[in-house]
Amino acid sequence: MKNFNRIKRCGLFLLVMAGVSSVCAEPGNTVKACAECHGLEGRTQIPGWPPISDYSQAELESKLKAYRQGLVPESRMDSVAHQLSDEQIREVSEYFSSQHLAESQKSAGDE
Repeated sequence: MKNFNRIKRCGLFLLVMAGVSSVCAEPGNTVKACAECHGLEGRTQIPGWPPISDYSQAELESKLKAYRQGLVPESRMDSVAHQLSDEQIREVSEYFSSQHLAESQKSAGDE
């Protein structure tokens, strides 16, 4: 049930993002907006959604720019990414790619 509620929230988020471009207007809020679906660590619990923290900053930037340009057909990210500025894409990519490093360092410290 928890995953279903999260999926409903993500769906609502996507609908809001499609109609209101100001939701992601400030770069500081962009990571929080992305975390609604992808989780703060970039490892969502939603089945079928990839763990974005596994990508490098360059890979994430490339993927987000491809979504923004409409190069990825029929994607859930179309309605979100087309509103992101280069600065927001850089911020999100930097944040989520660093989560993988933080997780690796945490695991190494546990051993």
